[in-house]
Amino acid sequence: MDKLLATYSLLGYLKETSSSKAAISDLYIPIVKKALSEYAKEHGLVEYKGRSLTEISNKIFEVFEISIPLPILGKILESIEQQINDKNIFELFNDGSFIIKSYVFSDIDELFEQEGQNINLLKDDYCVYCQENGYQFDFEELKKFILAQNMELFSDKRSDLLELDFFVPKYVSERLNNPSIFELMGKIYLGSIIESYLKQNITTKVTDAELLLDTNFFISLIDLNTEDAFHTCNQVYDLCRQLGYKFTMLYSTYDQIHVLLSNRINDFGNKDYIGTVRCADVFSACIRRNIDKTTLERIKDSVLKTIEKKGITIIKEAQIREIVDKASRSREYKDLLQIRQNNKESALNDVVAKYYVEKKRGQNIKEFVDAKCWFLHNSYSPYDYSYGRKIHDRYLISANELLVLLWLSNPAQGQNISINDITKGGLASYVTKYRRSKMPTKETLKIIKKRADDALSMGSITERDNFNLCIRMAEGHLTQKEVDESLLADNVTDEQFAKKLKDYSEEVVNNQQKQKQNANATIEELKKKNVEKESKIEGLNKQLELVKDRLKKLENETTLEKKRTFVNKGVKKVRIHRTVYIGIVCIICILWSINEFYSSTISTILASVISFILFLTTTFLIPIIDQATIKEFFCKKTLITKLEKEFDDSHNTKNN
Repeated sequence: MDKLLATYSLLGYLKETSSSKAAISDLYIPIVKKALSEYAKEHGLVEYKGRSLTEISNKIFEVFEISIPLPILGKILESIEQQINDKNIFELFNDGSFIIKSYVFSDIDELFEQEGQNINLLKDDYCVYCQENGYQFDFEELKKFILAQNMELFSDKRSDLLELDFFVPKYVSERLNNPSIFELMGKIYLGSIIESYLKQNITTKVTDAELLLDTNFFISLIDLNTEDAFHTCNQVYDLCRQLGYKFTMLYSTYDQIHVLLSNRINDFGNKDYIGTVRCADVFSACIRRNIDKTTLERIKDSVLKTIEKKGITIIKEAQIREIVDKASRSREYKDLLQIRQNNKESALNDVVAKYYVEKKRGQNIKEFVDAKCWFLHNSYSPYDYSYGRKIHDRYLISANELLVLLWLSNPAQGQNISINDITKGGLASYVTKYRRSKMPTKETLKIIKKRADDALSMGSITERDNFNLCIRMAEGHLTQKEVDESLLADNVTDEQFAKKLKDYSEEVVNNQQKQKQNANATIEELKKKNVEKESKIEGLNKQLELVKDRLKKLENETTLEKKRTFVNKGVKKVRIHRTVYIGIVCIICILWSINEFYSSTISTILASVISFILFLTTTFLIPIIDQATIKEFFCKKTLITKLEKEFDDSHNTKNN
C-alpha cells in the first residue's frame, strides 16, 4: 500500500466528514492518536517516559509518512491530553516530554485500510484505461499530475506537469465526470493540499488585502474562458469581497481586455476552428455559450460598466508613473519581452504589476499573511519568473491557489464553497494548463486552417480529417514543435501536408476504433456475466421457492402438532372434569338416599352435615366443574370440533 497517498486520501475523507468550521489541525487528532497507540504498543503498553515530541513525530512519519511541525503537534497533543483526561494513561509536560501507558486507539484502522484499497482501485482503473487505449501505464505519472498544484503552491520547486504524457491529463479530464473515480482523485488532491497547508502554520485570517487583477482573471470572471474558470474566479471574487479585499486593475490591463476582445471580434470567422482546439480561448466560450459576433461586441462595449459594477478600481498611468518608468528600463522587462515574442504591452503590464505589488507590500514579508497585495491571474501559461519561490516571496497567485488558501484559512466564510468545487476546480485547471502549454498558438492554427481549407477544396482531405486533427491538438497530443516540423516546415509541400494530416487523422480514427472494440468487448463480457448472473439468480430463486415450500410445510406440520396438543389437553381436561362430576353426582345420590331413607336411624347432627354437604355441592361445586354444555361434556366429537375452532381463532389472531 502507498502509505503517503492513503494518508492524503484519509485526510481528504476526514475533511469531507468534518464540520465546515473545524480547524485544519483538528483533522490530525485521530492520526496523532493512532501514532500514540502504536508508540504505546511498541513499548509493551506499560508506563514509558518519552523525552521529546520528536519521538511521536517520528512514529507519525513511520505510520503515515507525513510530518507535522512540532509546535502544531504540541497543540494537538494538548487537545488529546484533555480528551483522555487521565494522567495514568497519557501526560504531557511543558518541556515536551511525556508519559504514556496502555493507550489503545483503533478508530481509524478500517478507514486507513479502506483508503489504501481506494488507491489500488484508482491504480487499477488507470491501468485498464491505458491498456484499452494502448498507452504506457505508469501510475507515478498520474500521481505527479494529481499532486502538481500541491508542489507548485507550497514548495519552491517546479512540478513535472509539462513533462507528462498527454494521456495523463486526458484521463483526469474524462474521470472528472465519473463520480466514484473523481472522488478518489479528489481526496488525494485535497489531502495533499491540507498536509502542506498545515506546515505553513497560517493561523491568522487574511483580510483587507489588495488584489491586482490580470486580464485573464477578468475574462474568466465574465465567463469568456472555460466554465470551470468562470466558476472558480467568481467564488474567489465573492469570498474576497466578504473578507474585505480591495480589487484594482492597471490601466494597461483594461486596455489589453479591449484589445483582446477586439481581436476576437475581427477574427470571428475562425471562431469554430480555434475555439474547438483552444479550450481556454474566448472563442471556445463563444461556442459553449452560443455567443454571436454582435453579442461579443456588446460585451466589449460594456467592460467599463462591468468593472465599475464589481467595485474594481482602475489605476491610471499618472498614479504610477515612477513604477512604469522603472519597469520599462528593467532587465526583467527585456527578458519577458523575448518570452512574449516582442509583445511590449503584455510584457510591460506584467513587470509593472510586479513592481506595483512589491511597493504595496513593503519589506519584512515572512509568511503568507504578511503579503497584503497580490497580482491575481487565471493564466495557464507558466510564469517562470515567479515559480520556484516560497509562496510569500511570489508576487502573483492564481485564482485556484488563492481560493484553496482562503478556503482553508477562513472556514467560516468559506463554508458555502463545497469540497467538490475545490477539488474539481484544482484538477480541471491543471488539465487546461497542460493543454494550453502544449497546443499550437492562435497564429499557427490560422495557418493550419488555411492550408487545411485549401486541401479540403482540392479533395485531398475530408472534413473528418480536419476535425480529427483538431481533437488531437485539443488534447495536447500535437505540440507546437511537432506542428512546425511536420506540417508547417518550409519544405513541406501541399501533398505532404495533406498526407501528414490524414496520417494524424488515421491515428485518431484507429484509436477511436480500438476504444470502440474494447468497449464492445467490455459490453459483451458484461452481458455474459449478466447472463450468468441471471441464470444463477434464477437457480437461487428456484431454490428459494423450494425452501419456502419446505418452510411452509414445516410450519403447517408444526401448527397441526400444536393444534393436536391443544385439543388433546382440552379433551383430557374435560375427561377429568367429567369423571369428577360423575363421582360427585354419585356421592350426592348416596348422601341423598341416606338422608331420605335412613334419617330415622342416624343422629340429628349427621343428618345436618349431610344436608349441608348436599347444599354446597349442588350450589357451588357442580357449576364450577361444569364448564361445557351437556352435549360437549358427554360427546367427544363435538368437544374436539369446539377445541379446534378455538385454536384456529387464536392462531389467526396472532398471525394478524
